[in-house]
Amino acid sequence: MVSLFLFFNSINSKSLMSKIKNTQEFMDMMNDQELSASFHYQEQEEERTALLKDLAKLQALEQVRSEYDKAVRELDIAMDNYSKAVTNLHKMLDEEK
Repeated sequence: MVSLFLFFNSINSKSLMSKIKNTQEFMDMMNDQELSASFHYQEQEEERTALLKDLAKLQALEQVRSEYDKAVRELDIAMDNYSKAVTNLHKMLDEEK
């Protein structure tokens, strides 16, 4: 008995749904939902683009920092070599005296 009720109820629901789908209000509602989804997608894409730009900036900063650290190490080595050369020169000059 219950299944028969559900069957007729589903038929009525399907019939009612097909009638609702053909109304202008339903079409307007669907268009509004589609427009809303489109705006949401556009907002997500704009946020994704902004995040990708931020990531690119951070990666560029990381590259600059890496190059800076490399230059500092090379400068430190050059200064150490210069210091050793000056010390050796002073020793050679002291030995000549």
